[in-house]
Amino acid sequence: MFELCIYTKGNRYYAGLMAALLDPRKEYFTSSSKVISCEDHGILGRYKSLDAVVGCNYSNVLILDDTEEAWTKESRDNLIIVEKYCFFRHKMGLAKCKSYAELKTDECGYLAALLEVLKVINRIFCDELARNPSGVDVRDVLELFRNNC
Repeated sequence: MFELCIYTKGNRYYAGLMAALLDPRKEYFTSSSKVISCEDHGILGRYKSLDAVVGCNYSNVLILDDTEEAWTKESRDNLIIVEKYCFFRHKMGLAKCKSYAELKTDECGYLAALLEVLKVINRIFCDELARNPSGVDVRDVLELFRNNC
């Protein structure tokens, strides 16, 4: 249903670790162009942009990120803000935070609900694409979805 990329403001080493963690069998992130780090797009410490994604077309890409400010203004229309995914135990201020994996809530909670949202957006996009193969833009579908939810 989707083609996936990892895009991080972290360095290449961190991006590679995340790819290996998320996809140990290398089924989803099959090439280095699917794993993008700050070193790959040459704007260290600045903004992420869909321009750094090889073969990207703004009209058919959704971004899932927990930080709107990380993206260029041009890319924000493609953005769905998600909760920070706490896979590892970490400190938040002085308090320690249990990970979703420890709480066993990720598979049946937020991620499952997010997947349902993505399925609806995908279905609307595909229906529109069948009606109008040359003029569908996922940003319009996302805007329609936001206005009706």
